[in-house]
Amino acid sequence: MWRFLQDGMLVAFPVIVTVYTGIYLLKLGNLVGQMMLPDRFSHFRGGGLLVLLLLVVLAGLLWSWPPFRHGVGYCERKMLRVPAVSSYYRVVKEITRSAIGKKDPFTQVVLVQEAGCGKRIGLLTAQQMEELHLPKQLVAVYLPFGTQLGGDLLLLPKESLEPVDMTVEAALRFCMTAGVSVKD
Repeated sequence: MWRFLQDGMLVAFPVIVTVYTGIYLLKLGNLVGQMMLPDRFSHFRGGGLLVLLLLVVLAGLLWSWPPFRHGVGYCERKMLRVPAVSSYYRVVKEITRSAIGKKDPFTQVVLVQEAGCGKRIGLLTAQQMEELHLPKQLVAVYLPFGTQLGGDLLLLPKESLEPVDMTVEAALRFCMTAGVSVKD
């Protein structure tokens, strides 16, 4: 009986959490989109998502038109002048670029020597530190936490890193499962 419960949890839990998260995000998107619809159309199921999808596609189409690009650039420059807004906007923009594949956030998997104990898996995130007025020999390495979302960012000399022949996805999966998942 206990084994069936465990097997059922192993099968069902990831599916349930993934589906629930997807449904929650779809409902949230639909709610936001429905706020843009006139009252007489707001009762259509999924209408809000359709409105959001159309707005995103329209923005993508307009992006190829130079005056629209110029207008977006102007608005972006104005937003970047407001301290709290600029920090938030930059983070959202970088996450969006990484999520849709326009920018790969992690370039290489590396091992980092921990003081006196062992090594940790790290992900190289940035190699040019001159823009931040930091020494050229330093690189940014993200060290994910095991079984959690989050991690530490360290600036280390590139010579102290040991490259690993592993995909970023496999390294993240290995860290997120505390080393339990070693198969691709």
